Amino acid sequence: MTSLLNLNKTDFTCFEEIVLCGLPVSQSLIKEVKTLTPNTEVINMFGMSELAGLGFLGDNPAPGSCGKQMGCFQYRGCFNDVECTKELLTHDGWLKTGDVFYYDDNWNYYFVERIKLQIKCCYFRMSPLEIEGVIRRHPGVMDVAVTSIPHSEWGDLPVACVVPKPGAKPSAEEIKNLVKDTLQDAKTLRGGVIFMDSMPMTSTTKVHRRLLRQLALELPRA
Repeated sequence: MTSLLNLNKTDFTCFEEIVLCGLPVSQSLIKEVKTLTPNTEVINMFGMSELAGLGFLGDNPAPGSCGKQMGCFQYRGCFNDVECTKELLTHDGWLKTGDVFYYDDNWNYYFVERIKLQIKCCYFRMSPLEIEGVIRRHPGVMDVAVTSIPHSEWGDLPVACVVPKPGAKPSAEEIKNLVKDTLQDAKTLRGGVIFMDSMPMTSTTKVHRRLLRQLALELPRA
């Protein structure tokens, strides 16, 4: 998105709001968007079909927050599917969204990630988003997504799929060393690095994680 906003020939001054949802929104991303289009309000939302759409919203929530819990919706279960209902609901009726959040002193909630995205390697659970955040610091990286490949002994090995900036030629060794020097040993890129021309996306413009995991098994890794 910010790459698009950076295009000199494109005028985004007509944008009143930019709504972000489905992924965590960092302070640095909000700051970058506001720098490129200062009159645009950046809104972060979270919702689910089971919550009739929006689950969090608020007037002027803290930057990076999706706001406070809203509404009095109650999810009763999966239609004609008892097993699905048991899996989704706690014993006292709370819906398990499958997401990680934290909240501040004002009860503003912050979306962290989907639990199922976490990588289990060397007896550790790790966030691919944390590793991606480190790799994005590299000046030659335009986009990155971290997935994993299976390993018989260690579980899953992290693999970084990197889209370089035009004209840039970051090396796999640079990417690996950046992660190694910044994060714990368990989070190093033992599965390697894959350089790609573009990132596979879903119809809702999210990284296609399932396809990416398959590509990590098929494409050459450095």
